[in-house]
Amino acid sequence: NQRTYCMKIKTLLWRMALSGCASIFLATLGTAADIDKGREIFDEHCVVCHTHIQGLMDKSGPNLYGLFNRQAGTANYRFGYSEPIARSGIEWVNLNLNLFLAAPARMVPGTKMVFRGLDDAGDRTNLICYLQHATNTGGQPISSDCEELEN
Repeated sequence: NQRTYCMKIKTLLWRMALSGCASIFLATLGTAADIDKGREIFDEHCVVCHTHIQGLMDKSGPNLYGLFNRQAGTANYRFGYSEPIARSGIEWVNLNLNLFLAAPARMVPGTKMVFRGLDDAGDRTNLICYLQHATNTGGQPISSDCEELEN
């Protein structure tokens, strides 16, 4: 399972390299992010299907509270995860979340998530920054600034 997951990541990175995206993607992971812009991106793209506040009921997608360092498909979710997500072995760390947010269906074919992805690497970095704070503090950001994103 872990071997399959690693092959998927390598394949995705290879495709990104061929399309000229890899350097942008890798450079963005080490840059400072804007938590307020991340909140705007969450409100624009994610809030329709997800909440991140502890104890709130799932929407059409799972509650994201406690997302980081959790294995995909393991949190309680009233609608049930797709089999590909549940079997993916993905751990939600910055790199994996960045890859998933770029193209969910490409990273995990068969996922129920219908969101096509965020093309802009800066938007993904800002969203991940916001999620780092919001998903671990019951919806209240720890601070107004973000440290550099690292794995």
